[in-house]
Amino acid sequence: MAIRPATHDDLPVLKQLSAAFRADHKTGMKLPYDEAAWMEVLSAAIEGDDTLVLLLDGGAGFFVGAISATPYAPIPVANELVWYTVPEARGKGFGLFRAYMRWAKEKNVEYVFCTMPEPNPALERLGFEVADIGYFKHTPRTPAVRAAE
Repeated sequence: MAIRPATHDDLPVLKQLSAAFRADHKTGMKLPYDEAAWMEVLSAAIEGDDTLVLLLDGGAGFFVGAISATPYAPIPVANELVWYTVPEARGKGFGLFRAYMRWAKEKNVEYVFCTMPEPNPALERLGFEVADIGYFKHTPRTPAVRAAE
């Protein structure tokens, strides 16, 4: 499968893939989504030195990663933000992960993080350890705060 960095011309495909990603991740559908804001994030990430946006076979999947410091130490870490493959291409999207790992190595990061909706034995076989289990709770803002926005 062909994997390449996304370009601005790919934004319509990334928009479709993002919608499919959200539809496949039922818990994520509970979180607010501002499509225009997300497309701005992707557009900026395409241009960024410390961000990565990859496309799989022109629309079979995509990957978004970013480098940041940890909250605990000023060392560079690579963070997977979105890793999605359409259902009919599942199993072929691992190339996106391998490209992410090459990018992280080129960027000389000390740690690589991936977020999965459930345990992933394939990542554990590659030496990854479970770091956290995420939870979220909706805590609505007061009407006054919303009105001020």
